[in-house]
Amino acid sequence: MATQEWKDAYRRLLKAFTDRGYPEEFAEEVAKNLGSVNTMTRMTRYMYAVKGASVEDIADEMLAIAADRDRWVGKKKTEAANREINMYLNSDLGEFYEDSE
Repeated sequence: MATQEWKDAYRRLLKAFTDRGYPEEFAEEVAKNLGSVNTMTRMTRYMYAVKGASVEDIADEMLAIAADRDRWVGKKKTEAANREINMYLNSDLGEFYEDSE
């Protein structure tokens, strides 16, 4: 279920597209690919900042934003895994492992 914040970001993105003369269906596809409030907000800012962007330019920006999001998610997952490993190594089990070497 979408939150109110997500719905608002979605509506703002659609409005940014239609205000610039792009089809609403195109905006809906972009929103589906972005998915989150932050990425849709970033795309909305892009739409208002650029004048006369081609469909290809908009798609490229959408892909760049999605790639940034994916890198950020990957970084957070790696950090969480590192925290778990460090907790293990700092626990009694970690000491047992170190003693057995």
